[in-house]
Amino acid sequence: ESFLQSDAPVDPHSADQLLLPLALSPERSRFRTNEISLHLRTNADVIRTFVHREISIFETTGIVEIGPTL
Repeated sequence: ESFLQSDAPVDPHSADQLLLPLALSPERSRFRTNEISLHLRTNADVIRTFVHREISIFETTGIVEIGPTL
């Protein structure tokens, strides 16, 4: 499904770019994208290595949650 045909507010190319600033924020964050890319999953793994935050990716809904400090 293309981004323009979806109702997701975040396109798949921006989704991985949002992870780092949201992981550095003290607040819980959440967004939805129309596609969970391999790049998004890889960025989440790398960020988890350096920033101790919970990052959950829900494949079926396209929701990405960045939680509190672990």
